[in-house]
Amino acid sequence: MAALLFTDTLTWGLCYLNELYENYGSFFRFFRQHWKRIVLRAHKDRRSLAALLLFLGIVIYVSIYGYYFLKNPVSLVMPGLAIIVTWAIRKSHKKDDETLVSFSTYKPISTFPTQAAVLTLRRRTLGLWLLIWRAYSENFLRTNELSKGQEVLSRRIILGKLRELNLLDDLSEQERNLHFLPDGAWSDDDISPYLFRRSELEVLQYATGIVDSLTPIEDFDKIQQLSIDQIQNVTPNTNWKPREPFDIRRERDMSAAFYLRCLGEQVRRGKVEATFEQEEREAIDGANQRAGDENADFLIGTRIISDAGDVELILAISQAYLRFTALQQTLSLLEPTPDISTAPPA
Repeated sequence: MAALLFTDTLTWGLCYLNELYENYGSFFRFFRQHWKRIVLRAHKDRRSLAALLLFLGIVIYVSIYGYYFLKNPVSLVMPGLAIIVTWAIRKSHKKDDETLVSFSTYKPISTFPTQAAVLTLRRRTLGLWLLIWRAYSENFLRTNELSKGQEVLSRRIILGKLRELNLLDDLSEQERNLHFLPDGAWSDDDISPYLFRRSELEVLQYATGIVDSLTPIEDFDKIQQLSIDQIQNVTPNTNWKPREPFDIRRERDMSAAFYLRCLGEQVRRGKVEATFEQEEREAIDGANQRAGDENADFLIGTRIISDAGDVELILAISQAYLRFTALQQTLSLLEPTPDISTAPPA
């Protein structure tokens, strides 16, 4: 009985710690996503060095404090001070956010997105998700040889999910025809466009509330893999909470800045003719001020954009622009108000 109680307590404790980590460990999630870049670039990039030193400092502090905590319970005063400091910082950040909004041209709307807009976003997300799932299946069949006796069920499962979610009527005639084709019948021209739209799908999943964050923009040197586990369990009653328009706008602006820097790099290399309007030219020149600076330039993989290869640069700029346009379209759907910001030059 005692052993069972101990096991239950330990399991509960581990689940609770995991929940705390998922909810409050944003810094550690950041480190987990970027650890390779942080470690490999710490010797020449102050941003990476600062993150590494901060992480090591936290580990050392927790270790030392844990040791003294066990020896001297009076040190309980420290968590109290930490709570007070944390509360003060959060209060200060809240004021900063309010000030930022008050000084910006952004006027938040007083209502939530309409139910029709949320439903439209959900149906777009699920429709594209199933198309990309089929494209990944078709790509696998074209690049791998099945063992004798194996049966492919992708077409049957996806068509069943489309009917269950009542999405067939939302698809174009071309998309429906693709779904009805037998497994393995898609051509390369059918597969490639949908594999490439993986970053667009991720934006829709983020805006719908399916995923908590977008893939780091530095990973645009490769196409992200698709997860199908979640969509297999989706039902007509499955509900997600849409992302706040402010969060979508922030991600859109980050994507635009990254795209402009990549475009500026192509101009510098002579890959793109510099036939831009004056305003566009100034925006690109401003983005290129980062060029060659290990401590300020954006990254593609573990290298700054100035050092990235032509192939990685082309893929990154394409994915950045696709993410930007998907975020812009989603924002227009959830918040149909005039937006004074302009798209980066295509």
